[in-house]
Amino acid sequence: MANPHSGIPQQQQKPSPDSVFYQFSPEETRVMNECNKESFFQRSLPLSLITGAVSYAAVNAGYLKRSVKWGPWPKVMFGGLIGYLIGKYSYQTICAEKLMQLPNSELGRVLRERRGKASGELFKEVSLVQLLFHLELILQHL
Repeated sequence: MANPHSGIPQQQQKPSPDSVFYQFSPEETRVMNECNKESFFQRSLPLSLITGAVSYAAVNAGYLKRSVKWGPWPKVMFGGLIGYLIGKYSYQTICAEKLMQLPNSELGRVLRERRGKASGELFKEVSLVQLLFHLELILQHL
């Protein structure tokens, strides 16, 4: 079926970075893999270890209730998960900047265009692109 606005059949149109069917270029994939690795080792791993250790100490000190069946470990795992997510989230802006620096990247072009919009709108739209990026990387490792 043809798109009435472009005159080009829909199958021939290249998906935009907002599309679920967007194909990342090798350069974009390299930068995203690099960002994934950096965010894990520089933010997620340290924060998850710290929040897990703090949770363990809080359970042992009596600030958090120990599980009857599993002891402190559910609280420790939850603390570690929260640290991991905060670490990933805190690195999103750096990854977006790296993608915007790619000269021949469609995704970088879209991010650069959105950078010029109002800051609240930019944050909302960039976060969606970055969420899709993280979901793709997670699915690749399953």
